[in-house]
Amino acid sequence: MFSARLITGVTLGLLALFAIFTFPQWAFGALIGFFILLAAWEWAGLMGVNLWGKIAYEVLMLIFFALSFHALVWTVYIGMAWWAIAFLLLTLNLKHSQWIRSTPILLVMGVLTLVPCWSGAMLLHGTDRLLLFYVFMLTSLSDTAAYYSGRQWGKHPLAVSLSPKKTVEGLIGGIVVASIAGIIIAYFIPQLHSLVKQLIMFVFGIFIILVGMLGDLFESLIKRQVNVKDSGSLLPGHGGVLDRVDSLCSAMPVFAAMSLSLGLLIY
Repeated sequence: MFSARLITGVTLGLLALFAIFTFPQWAFGALIGFFILLAAWEWAGLMGVNLWGKIAYEVLMLIFFALSFHALVWTVYIGMAWWAIAFLLLTLNLKHSQWIRSTPILLVMGVLTLVPCWSGAMLLHGTDRLLLFYVFMLTSLSDTAAYYSGRQWGKHPLAVSLSPKKTVEGLIGGIVVASIAGIIIAYFIPQLHSLVKQLIMFVFGIFIILVGMLGDLFESLIKRQVNVKDSGSLLPGHGGVLDRVDSLCSAMPVFAAMSLSLGLLIY
């Protein structure tokens, strides 16, 4: 019998693939923006913001969407810089740090986490939909494979203080499955029709999988600070929308920025 998590994941995946390859950019941006706004609503909720505060945060997000649409390249590079900072934050012992529990700081972190994800998706959709498909599948499959690999074989905790259920075995399973899928998809990307470029893409893909894990762990850090298990309950088997898109939030802007830097993407 299929689990609620699997059914939800497959449904969202099919919707995303349909949107990637058939939607015009305005419709794609509206769809992705809708999910990002739901994630922003949940993020504000984690901070204990009241109804009017959440509405104001949504309006702020819409303003940043509009601004970033005219500066997509700058926004994805800002996103990449933010995730470098987030990585440093994860390496610090922040359990007793009061500043990271500050609502204004956490709300700013939400903007830096969510807006570049939307911008990266828009940039890729407008320039190379196959690359957008690549990063989406890479992140989604690594998440799914890590979850089921961890449940089946997980014995060694990966980050006990942040997410006790994540295991090294789950991480390895996610990397293996997503990397195989990534190799297959990369074969059909025109600018990668050489063995050297495909090998580079293989290494790049593993890096992006790890970056996706960074987004997952960072969200876990935030939830630990506010003593919440899930960001919401909207998606059966997954929790909230933020719990579903946390890996994409880090992987999407970093992938877009590095694709520009490596010459894989011409904007």
